[in-house]
Amino acid sequence: MRSSALAFLLMVAASLPAAEPFFFVQLADPQFGMFTDNEDFAQETANLEFAVATINRLHPAFVVVSGDMLNRPGDAAQIREYQRIMSRVGPGIPVYALAGNHDIGNAPSPAAIATYTNHFGPDHYTFRHAGLVGIVLNSVIIHTPQQVAPQLAEQERWLQAELQQARQQGTPHIVVFGHHPW
Repeated sequence: MRSSALAFLLMVAASLPAAEPFFFVQLADPQFGMFTDNEDFAQETANLEFAVATINRLHPAFVVVSGDMLNRPGDAAQIREYQRIMSRVGPGIPVYALAGNHDIGNAPSPAAIATYTNHFGPDHYTFRHAGLVGIVLNSVIIHTPQQVAPQLAEQERWLQAELQQARQQGTPHIVVFGHHPW
């Protein structure tokens, strides 16, 4: 029984197209304003500039920033500085960001999510790279859904559809990204 299962797995593996190996970089909590309680963000600027220089040197397939780009939700100066530095990521290296509790609040509201999406893009989405489906979730609304139950329900419907599509396409690797662990 074991050898037939192994033979089946080898047959399936042999039928899959070979994919080029790749790596990606995942950052979390650049959190502009954290070190000085929102007085400035000089340290955060230096940290993220170093990270971006390293990203450009390593040239990963993509970058995921797992939330808490800001320390104070909606802070225009913090948003501008984060975006200024991240715009220096080299051409051809996609950057995927996701919402953290410092970006939309510990108990997010529809208005906070709208502010986030206006500056950073969708709060949940899918991206694909070489046999990998990346599913980006707004884990803050999973963690604290009280004010955003309709948004959570919509995200759950969307997630089910994305997982179904990935299965139907035979996607070999599905990675779910969120700020909080599920």
